[in-house]
Amino acid sequence: MALPHHYNPIEAEREFNRFSKQDLPIFIRFFLLYASFNSRIARESGKIYDYQMIKWVKFQRSLYRKKFIELLENADFKSWLNQLTNIRVVNVREIKKRENALRAGKQYDYDKPTYHQLIDINDFNTVIDIIYQVRCNLFHGAKSIENRMELSLIEICYNILNSIYFPFINR
Repeated sequence: MALPHHYNPIEAEREFNRFSKQDLPIFIRFFLLYASFNSRIARESGKIYDYQMIKWVKFQRSLYRKKFIELLENADFKSWLNQLTNIRVVNVREIKKRENALRAGKQYDYDKPTYHQLIDINDFNTVIDIIYQVRCNLFHGAKSIENRMELSLIEICYNILNSIYFPFINR
């Protein structure tokens, strides 16, 4: 399936570059960064759905993983990853599935976690899952932009994604 004719990922990257340098609230900077990242991975992967693009980033694309591995030598980057190890990021979709199954009296895999947590800072896939989950929670209203802890999580995710992705903007 082709992307819509009005879809312009290059313009999304230019807009991100223009706005990211302004003093905008962290959640807006995260939105802009993620929109730019999303447009690039849509273009590179040829996928349409977010979950497919994220799966592609985690399992098919080596450039982002390679940059992640390089950044593990950076003290700031490691600090952000270490901060993530102390946070459980709620998977709202999974909680809703669990609640719906309970209401309907259906079977549910209770061993399936309803949160993401980074255990090993070298785990690229979990880091990408957490960033994507923060995006989902923000976009779908499960995060409050008035809560300091949630803003801190958004900032950590912004810093990590920006470090991994920014070198590829306008390439």
